[in-house]
Amino acid sequence: YRSGTCRIDFATDVGKSNRDPARNVAIKIMRNREQFDRELKQRLGGSLPNTSSGFDLYTKDDSGAMIENGKGSNRFDVDHVVPLLRYHIEDFEGKRYHCLIMLKGERNLDEIIRYEGIAGKDVNKITCFAVDLAKALNHLHSDHNLIHADVKPRNVVRIRGDNKLIDFDASISIGERLTEKFSSGYLPPEVAAVRFPLKEKMEDLMRRKEELKQKYNDERGDDEQDKIMEELTVLTEKIKQVKSAGSNSDKEEPVAGAQVDIWSFGVLVFELLTGRPLFNCDANDNLLNEEEKRRLVNWKVITDKDLS
Repeated sequence: YRSGTCRIDFATDVGKSNRDPARNVAIKIMRNREQFDRELKQRLGGSLPNTSSGFDLYTKDDSGAMIENGKGSNRFDVDHVVPLLRYHIEDFEGKRYHCLIMLKGERNLDEIIRYEGIAGKDVNKITCFAVDLAKALNHLHSDHNLIHADVKPRNVVRIRGDNKLIDFDASISIGERLTEKFSSGYLPPEVAAVRFPLKEKMEDLMRRKEELKQKYNDERGDDEQDKIMEELTVLTEKIKQVKSAGSNSDKEEPVAGAQVDIWSFGVLVFELLTGRPLFNCDANDNLLNEEEKRRLVNWKVITDKDLS
């Protein structure tokens, strides 16, 4: 998997035995050192680690179960978050690589929705996913005063039947400002209103509306009048949205609170219940176009059209 900020490769740690749960791993290779440091800091206790690159954070007990190595261990409960096994900062062929080594998941929730046919059908499994994710978010919010800040199906993975969070390079403490790393298809409206100020000017929209009305009155062909009326309908809706949003240029982005993750959780659950995203997004989970940005900025409620 590749995104704008990282690459995920699956690998086998040949130094581990076949029965070792840490033998099959996912390697997250990150380009941005700031994002790498942020994820490392959040996972290992709120400060950069005092361990060295390549240090194993987990070992095995006599039964083969994974236990923390003590020094520089993960801060999150492994029931809710995929644990970090170790990290590497390595130079190779003139390039520096920042790598996080984690347990390999079976599938992420995006793949499960696409290929396993549970969305909108299997209520028991949908409930299981929703409850697991709600518990994981509560663990972050209540136990660690953190938000994840990028909750979406790709960042929930299944490991041995349990559903856990990954990807903490956007995570911050509650009360801090959100980072520039986000997936706009899962942003709450109050954040989107600041990050996506509407580009259209009201005077330009009103001028275009008057032009279309005059064109409609001058036109004699029914087919052409129908086309003009369709454009007028779309334009009228856009004018309502711009009026509703007002000017966002002077608004200050709200600080991070649990509601950021809760909105994203709601969007994700909508997708589980219906089998389709609430907003049309690109391959990186960002809003597809200006129309989708307007929908989010002016969000009021789920409509019958959203559910149809």
